[in-house]
Formats: sequence, C-alpha cells, structure tokens
Amino acid sequence: MIHPLQCILLCTLASEDQSGILLAASRSKIFVFSVANGNLIYVWQDATNQIEDLPTVTQPIANTSYNDSHDPSEPPAKRQRPSSPGKEPDSSSAEIVTGEVQRESQKSNKPSTTNSNVIKLAVTSDGRFVVAVTDEDKSIRVLRLEDDRKLQQLSKRQGICRKNFKIQAEKEEASYAPSASLRTVHTLKNRKALRHQLNSTSKKMSPKSIEFEHQLLLGHVSLLTDIVCVSMTRQDVSSANERTYIITSDRDEHIRISRGMPQAHIIERFCLGHTQFVSKLCVPCWDSQMLISGGGDDHLMVWNLLSGRTICTFNLHKWVSDHIDERYACSDLLGSNPIDRDVVQAQHAKIAVSDIHSTETVTAVGEVQRHIVVATEGVPAVFILRVTQNGVIERNLAVSTEGNVVGLTVSNEQHRVAYAMDTDHQSFSQSQVIERENGIPRPSIGYLSFSTARGLWGKDMELQNAIVDGLRDVPESDERTVDGRNSSNRDSVSLYGLENLRKRSSDD
Repeated sequence: MIHPLQCILLCTLASEDQSGILLAASRSKIFVFSVANGNLIYVWQDATNQIEDLPTVTQPIANTSYNDSHDPSEPPAKRQRPSSPGKEPDSSSAEIVTGEVQRESQKSNKPSTTNSNVIKLAVTSDGRFVVAVTDEDKSIRVLRLEDDRKLQQLSKRQGICRKNFKIQAEKEEASYAPSASLRTVHTLKNRKALRHQLNSTSKKMSPKSIEFEHQLLLGHVSLLTDIVCVSMTRQDVSSANERTYIITSDRDEHIRISRGMPQAHIIERFCLGHTQFVSKLCVPCWDSQMLISGGGDDHLMVWNLLSGRTICTFNLHKWVSDHIDERYACSDLLGSNPIDRDVVQAQHAKIAVSDIHSTETVTAVGEVQRHIVVATEGVPAVFILRVTQNGVIERNLAVSTEGNVVGLTVSNEQHRVAYAMDTDHQSFSQSQVIERENGIPRPSIGYLSFSTARGLWGKDMELQNAIVDGLRDVPESDERTVDGRNSSNRDSVSLYGLENLRKRSSDD
C-alpha cells in the first residue's frame, strides 16, 4: 500500500477488552487494527460509494451549408432551417457533432465510477459507533462497530449544500450574455468554441436540496474551522444544573462560545486574541473549563471558558524553528536528499497548527502528568508540552518523525499517541515528491507510548512495525478519481490545505 493515511483514530472498545483498536482511513477504505498486537482485523469500503460522470452534450446545432470545401469566389450557400421540435432533421441539415465528439459522448454514457475519500473519523464515547465523512459525495456516514470488530454502515446522509447557492446561480444565468445559440450562423473557426461552450453548460451541476429532516441550530458568518462540545458547571448555578456549550472557531480569528441545544443561537462570549485563523480547539480531559487553541499565528493560547480570558500563551513557532535547527545539526535525522536548510526555514516562517490533543498520565510513584500533543502542517515532528497546575504550558519533548505528520490521535486509557505520516513528500515540504525507485517506502504511521516507570514518552517500534507491515500487505486497488485518473496518483487525496485559510496582506 502506497498512499498515506488521511486520518487515524484510537478507539477504546465497549467490551471488556481494554486494548482497543486503531481506525485508519486511506482513500475510501477504513482499516481496523488491533492495538494489542498490530494485526489487521478488517477493511471497510462502501460498495455504493460511487459517483457517476456527467454526460457530454451531443445536441445537433443548425449551421450554414457552406463548409470546408466552399469556394470563396462563389456566393454563400442557402441557410438551412433548424429542424422543428420533435422532428428528425433531414439529411441536408448540418450538425456540429463530429465523430470525435460522438465517440466521447458514447464513452461518457458508460457509467464510470469513483470512490469518495474518507477525510474525517469520530467515535462515540461508548465506542459502539463510528462517524465517517467522505469528500466527493459530501456524505456523513454512521457505522456500528460490531463485537467482532467489523464495521457495519447504518446510515448515510448526502447532498448537503447551501440554499443561497441556487438563488445566486439563477440570478447570474438570467443576466444577458451574448453567446452562440442553436440559431446562430457559425463559421468554421468558432465551431470548436461552440462545442466547448455546450459541453461546459451541460456540466453545471444544480445543487440538490437536503433530503433528510433538518433544522438550523447554529451558524457562522465566516468559514467554520473546528467545533467542540463541552459540559461544565457555571459558578453562579448549582452543580445539579450542568450546562452544555458549543465552542466554534473560524477563519476570522474568532472563538465563539454558544449554549448547547436547543439554545445554540445564544452566544455567551467570545475568546479574542489570535491574529490569524484558528484551526484547532482542544478542551483538556482534566479540566472542562479550560480551552487550548492554535492556528495560523505563532502562539498556542490557553483560555478560561467561563470568563473568556487568556490564561497564558506559548510561542510554538519558536519551538518549530529551533527543532528545524536541531534536526539539520544532526545529519542522521534528515534522511536522503534533504531540502536546503535556508529553504526550509523560509517555508516555515509561518506555521499552521493541524492537531491538538490532551493526555493525562500517572507515573509509578503516583505523580500526575498532564500533556498537550501538537502537530503543525508540513513538519515531521510531534510536539509534547507539559501543563502545570496553574495551566501554564511549557516545552517537554519534540519527537522527530520519518515524514510530515498529517494526523494525530491519543488514547488516555492506553497511554499512547498514534500519528499518521506523509509517505509521498520530502520532510518539511508539501510539494517536493519523494523518489522511491531504489528506496524502501516510508512508514505511514508511528506510535508513542508513555512509560509509567520512567515518566517519559518514547517510540513504540514493535507496534508501529506490526501495523506498517499490515498496511503494506494490502493490495493496491484500482480506484478512480472524479476526472478518471487512477487513484494511485499521488495527488488524488490532499493532505494539506490549512495555508489556504491564511489571509494575505498587501506585502505578500
């Protein structure tokens, strides 16, 4: 198996077996691994997860009778009247449908299909149900985790789109725009342009209405980037009346705290302080009144949710820059054909936080240790920060990885951190592709375990190698993308994209 994993998720089972499982998504498949020994248990793929290609228009077009062999010295031939609706055109009427276009139409009529990629995974607190989001068909799927650790799809909700898109599209189409039509006299030069125009018009997809029962509960003016639900007790109400809150972040540097359902329209407060988009939110497992946020600026920020005030900030960009210097100082950590150091530092002059998770562990002597695990886009490292009793975060450990980290998941019960890595691109790069002709493919997943005896985090190579071997044994499937290319192409699934949220200044 070559393609990297889009997302991973450690899951504790509802049964007595506390070893748990690892869910890993690659393209349209979800792999289920045993955390106890790393064995591959099951591979899920929806057989109905397919999208049909759009047909190409082959509508006959009326044209003048002069053709390629017409003599310019002679007067033009008589125009042909377009065929009446419902009647077959006679043999003298002209069509701008060449044999090549007809062959393309015949090919498009054959239902070529593609599989949607799984881009997000979530699991319920009891470990019984898995929620998967797929991209091309814009679907949310609910799967049940059976006792034998196999996944069974229960429901699929598809076709979510905005209503105002249809209104806007109809408004634009109503405006006048000169163009060729069925009654236009066409010259030889614009036939190809007309054919392209008709094919483009046919491919305009009309938005579908949401087919399942729904109700709008909460909206954002700006692009929504993350959402967290939390229950906590306010200081001015009794402990018996615990209140639920929905915490959301957006591209406009805002963190909004709203009440839970059915009062989600009521905004309690904002947490303001970021200077760029906020991409990730994390409510730590040990304190539901604390929030940790990160995004496109240099700092991680720790908030008090009840007051909306900042507890502390941490300069993550400085740590990333220091890690790059340390990695280039040790050639053993760079691998083959490393990118120039100055180029890497220039590419990471700005960072984007891609994942934030929390974990609480207890050492053998009873010391409670609280950590924040962070990944940044395009950086081959996992950053572990220690959280003090006062809520202040400080450096603990930067773990160098074989490839750029594209996903993180944490299990507090198992004291483990799993991370997915980019196997297609060079370390510290989001565009430079690895040449694998004479080399061994990089591992697509890594593992960290916490030693309660030493009170330290370290790599679990035994479990990592077992899962990597299981992934490599899976045969490469002949999936196809929307444009008909084979899914083995390295650009079939995007692993990066947070930088697209960054607002450009006039100096950029």
